[in-house]
Amino acid sequence: MADTCPKCGRPAVGSDQCPGCGFVISLYDRYLAERGHDPSRKSAAAPAVPAASAPIVWTPVPRREAGGDGSPSWRASESRLLAFHGAGRDLFSIWIVCAFLTLATLGVYYFWAKTRVRHYLYGQTEIEGDRFAYHGTGEELFVGFAKAVVFFIIPIILLSNAPGWFGWGLMATKLGKLGATVLTGLFTPLAIVGARRYRLSRTSWRGIRFSFRGDAKTFVARFVGWSILIFLTAGFYYPVFLVRKQQYLTDHSYFGNARFRFTGEASGLMTAYLRLVGAFAVFFTAFMTVWISALFFGAAALLLPLAAGALVVGVWIKFAAEKRCYFWDHTELEGATLRCSVTPGALARLYLANAVLLLMTLGLATPWVKVRNARFTCETLALDGPIDIDAIAQDAQAAPSTGEGLATFFDTDVGIG
Repeated sequence: MADTCPKCGRPAVGSDQCPGCGFVISLYDRYLAERGHDPSRKSAAAPAVPAASAPIVWTPVPRREAGGDGSPSWRASESRLLAFHGAGRDLFSIWIVCAFLTLATLGVYYFWAKTRVRHYLYGQTEIEGDRFAYHGTGEELFVGFAKAVVFFIIPIILLSNAPGWFGWGLMATKLGKLGATVLTGLFTPLAIVGARRYRLSRTSWRGIRFSFRGDAKTFVARFVGWSILIFLTAGFYYPVFLVRKQQYLTDHSYFGNARFRFTGEASGLMTAYLRLVGAFAVFFTAFMTVWISALFFGAAALLLPLAAGALVVGVWIKFAAEKRCYFWDHTELEGATLRCSVTPGALARLYLANAVLLLMTLGLATPWVKVRNARFTCETLALDGPIDIDAIAQDAQAAPSTGEGLATFFDTDVGIG
């Protein structure tokens, strides 16, 4: 370790980080090494250590280009921006063919259609000059869905309906529906874990695969416990549930051998959620009051629930924006932090424009909506901080597609596009 801090000149530092100014000594050593100097040698060839009154001016090292000298692509401090290069008309040419084939095959082609759209969207997303790639296949999704139907969906249908079909009585019918509800509650977290494991394992950047290594049984047990707490607290545990679920899914996600980490607190969304609950309470009160008010004010009383409904929509959009920012802003990868710049106003304009497009075109504008959503995500997301991309090694993990099939059936949100 350094005896003197190269930034503030503090003597007898004794550790990698200066207790005075917080400067990380190893970063300075790397700065020297990248310029051909040996940090361990005290020679005149190396840059002089500035005095405490003259802090160093540190110019970040540019990333390595193809055919460079082999120096690492690490940079001291930088914001890496995502970019999306897709166009609605290009995706429409893919989407319309997929829609026709899905109809012609009575829905069988749906899995290949979903895969083709993902290939396009992932392939048009770029960071650091390189694009993501999606490696899933329609056959995998089809087989995964078929397995989900056999092992999960059919048992739920039988438990829910068989007692009525065979006339087993009211008690058997109630027990069957209760069993179906319990199984659905268990299969939902299984679908979340399975779909995340599959999609990450089929996604790569610069040839390095992502992966999810969480344990399904552990997540299911926690998910059920969190759901019970939501019920026991009349819904007030819900924001804590959201944060803890995100934490588990993020902390067990990897890019190669580099692990993602979630640093948010369990109660981080409580204030935003309470604001949303308050808005719903106002709407409910206005809705119940309108019947009495109508006796005195007639049709004008309808303005009360309409105004309250607009309040709920506005607060919900604000909550959605705050949740998105909170989740991304507390996600780290090898010391670098993701940063989200979504605002409630921008999210409201996105939702409104998408709704108008879909309604006016009877759904034909779906490709443009998907492109708009992808571009919005890229334009409002960045990766801040130093990260040594070249030090991240391939560490691919196998993943079955059954969970993706379950997610398709339950329409489960797994947090990945």
